[in-house]
Amino acid sequence: MDLDAGGGESVHALREKVNSIVGGQPFRQTLLARGIEIEHITESKQTETVQRWKLGLLTVTADRPLPTKIEFSRRGLDAGVRFEQVDPAVTASYRLSPILTNHYDAATAARQKLEALQSRKAPQARDVFDLHLLRSAGADIGRVAREAGLSLPDLQARVMDITQPMFVGQVLAYLPPEEQARYVGPHVWDRMVLDVADALQEESVP
Repeated sequence: MDLDAGGGESVHALREKVNSIVGGQPFRQTLLARGIEIEHITESKQTETVQRWKLGLLTVTADRPLPTKIEFSRRGLDAGVRFEQVDPAVTASYRLSPILTNHYDAATAARQKLEALQSRKAPQARDVFDLHLLRSAGADIGRVAREAGLSLPDLQARVMDITQPMFVGQVLAYLPPEEQARYVGPHVWDRMVLDVADALQEESVP
């Protein structure tokens, strides 16, 4: 879980707050009701820019602790924050009550994803997959990239370099089984790549 911390809360205050939640009985009882137990927690990084907790989770189906993390970026919040209800289909799939929370709008999330795509040393298929989903949510990623001063040819080249086997290993394997069937086959990935690459075309000059 990756979060942006805002509001000027100190490192110590946020650390104490998170520790009280993940170490508290209500949280642990909620996990136990779903067949999950916390095996260990480590405060792996606590700085003025990043705060990170690593957890090992035990489940009835896993033969070893499953690694996960909670990470807060303390570099400030971007514009474009909305306070809305989480998609009911998402909360229902986890048997959770309705949740209201802050999140970035599609354009802001697209800019963050485009910046990550351009800056990464190694390409990640999840960047293209996420940009495809953000386009479906209404983000004009070409306009966003131009307004952010990013190199459209460089972004296009990076998108085209990501192969279907990379998508299978980095993204498809982690999707819920009911979602995986929608993305099976190289032609599905090719269409997503072309969709994102075409959206990153330079504007024509009349």
